[in-house]
Amino acid sequence: MEDRIAYSQKKTWTNYVTLDPVKLLQNLFGGGDVQRDRIAIADLEIKTADLLAAKAELERQQEEEKVRLGDKVLRLLLDYEAANRRHQLLSSQLETLEQQREVTRIAYKFDRGSTNQILGMEDKRDRIQEQLVNAEIERDEAVRELIQLIKD
Repeated sequence: MEDRIAYSQKKTWTNYVTLDPVKLLQNLFGGGDVQRDRIAIADLEIKTADLLAAKAELERQQEEEKVRLGDKVLRLLLDYEAANRRHQLLSSQLETLEQQREVTRIAYKFDRGSTNQILGMEDKRDRIQEQLVNAEIERDEAVRELIQLIKD
């Protein structure tokens, strides 16, 4: 566009080279072909400004999208780390509960424990296993979203 504007401005002098006296007078007083060229140049300048504004808007949107994606990646990584820590904690709790359960079973064989204790431990084990599965699901969801985000 800038080249077209420069070209149009450079050729305006040709409007004064004419054998028609009416056109020459019109051009001298700012009308005729001179006016037409000035309007064309102004139109080109407006289009250039519009294009620059559109370019700036696209660059702003691009930066905004980069920030949004960065925030989303950070959130997903934090979600993954939290789910992973939760999974490790629940695994540790389940391992400890399994050891306690074995001790309680041995004590039960020798009449030192109660059925309620064993049933309570079974119930607690089931709840921990359920929480463990939920933590795995959360962790896997974060990984899937990150992979999807990377593919896009």
